Amino acid sequence: MVGLSFVGLVVAAAGCGASPKTVAQRRASVDFNCPDEQLRSEEISGGTVKVDGCGKSAVYTCLGGNFGNPYDARCTRESVPAQ
Repeated sequence: MVGLSFVGLVVAAAGCGASPKTVAQRRASVDFNCPDEQLRSEEISGGTVKVDGCGKSAVYTCLGGNFGNPYDARCTRESVPAQ
């Protein structure tokens, strides 16, 4: 019984963190002053996410938030195109 409870706790913790794609989109919503529903995000490669919306685009490099990591990803904006 204790072993089964531990497995449930590990599985629950694995689902707690937000994915890099989700965190990058949240950051872009603030950076672009754009509602989340108007943003489109695409994972370019492991941990690199491109977000477009409201006439703006940016690339974010993210660490953490992967499967089995109970902590949110941390994303840094890498490119700021000329406006």
